[in-house]
Amino acid sequence: MVDPYSVVGLSPRTINVKDNTETVANVKRINEFIDTAAMVGAWQGAPVRLVVIPEMAIQGMIAMPVRLAMAGAPFAFGALWAWRGSYDAVLLSCLAMSVFAFVAFMLNLALAKEL
Repeated sequence: MVDPYSVVGLSPRTINVKDNTETVANVKRINEFIDTAAMVGAWQGAPVRLVVIPEMAIQGMIAMPVRLAMAGAPFAFGALWAWRGSYDAVLLSCLAMSVFAFVAFMLNLALAKEL
């Protein structure tokens, strides 16, 4: 038989980070919540063996612009197709955005090498 244990799901306030020091501050803040949850679980007789945190709890909402673009892209491309009446404009805009994304990625890579 498995001894009883607790599972804790934390939902801390999401704080957007601007640099690595803020990421470390988020981790420390979340660790304080984990310590409190473990103590309460021990007092209640069921030790905490699993702690779950949300996907963006540590680094913040850095992925939000990408998520918004993913949500709006089908509507934007549908509107472009309806307005122009063909897929040519849609394909051309996809190609332009792909080139832009590649250039942005390469610039980001060059900046990351300097860090």
